[in-house]
Amino acid sequence: MTSLGGFGVPGVGALDQTYEQEVLWGGDNGKGLALFKNAVIDGAARDAGNTPTTVLRPGLLLGKVTATGKLKQWDNAAVDGTETVYGVLLEQLRMTDEDGNNVDRVVRVLVWGPIKVGALLIQGAAFKGHADESAARTELKAKNFMLDDEY
Repeated sequence: MTSLGGFGVPGVGALDQTYEQEVLWGGDNGKGLALFKNAVIDGAARDAGNTPTTVLRPGLLLGKVTATGKLKQWDNAAVDGTETVYGVLLEQLRMTDEDGNNVDRVVRVLVWGPIKVGALLIQGAAFKGHADESAARTELKAKNFMLDDEY
């Protein structure tokens, strides 16, 4: 059997992961209120609550590293820019290539809109009850996100 340089046949293989979780609330009307931006997610971004951590899940809060302009997981204790919420990841994203190397990804990020609190993740952990929930709420309100549990 011949190796194809580490690449498989497109469409053949086991399903990795899927997520049907909707981050936006309000149906089609809510989607019309949302504002998105394309951004670069740093290949070193991680979802600490996922296995593997190199796969980011929808709902992950993101902050922007000041020095690089790239996004990583939001971290209230950081001092590199990621302590400020930039937006919310809306889709699953693998941060490594087939060889396990970190790869930056360009993706559409929600930067304003109506969001379901139950779908949000702080560094991969559930938003509600997280030690940084209050700080995250303050950050999200400062960016005028509309949290479903406040309406």
